[in-house]
Amino acid sequence: MPEELEGILQDRLAALEALSWIEMDSYGERVEPVTTASGERYRVVTGAFWDMDEWASGMELYVKAYATSGLRRLFPFKLWASRGGPGDHVPEPPAGREPTRRRGK
Repeated sequence: MPEELEGILQDRLAALEALSWIEMDSYGERVEPVTTASGERYRVVTGAFWDMDEWASGMELYVKAYATSGLRRLFPFKLWASRGGPGDHVPEPPAGREPTRRRGK
C-alpha cells in the first residue's frame, strides 16, 4: 500500500474508533473521493457494523480505498479494526432503543 494512502486510511480508521457507540451504531457506510498529495485519486469507503447482535457484540470497523483504474478498482486497499471486548465493554442500548432482531431469530 502506498505510504501516503496508508496514512489517510489510518486517520479515517482512527476517527471511526473514536466515535461513541451510538454514533457507530448509526454510522452505516460512507463514501468520499480522496486525492493524495502525489495526485492519485481513490474512492474511500468507511463503515461500521455489528459483529453479531446489536448491543450484544462488538462492532467491526473498516476503511477501503478503491483506485479509479487498474486492479485496485476491483481489489481495494483495506484496513480493519474492532470495538468491543474485554477492555472495551459494549454498553447497554440507549433508553427506548430496542436492538433489531435478524430474521430467523
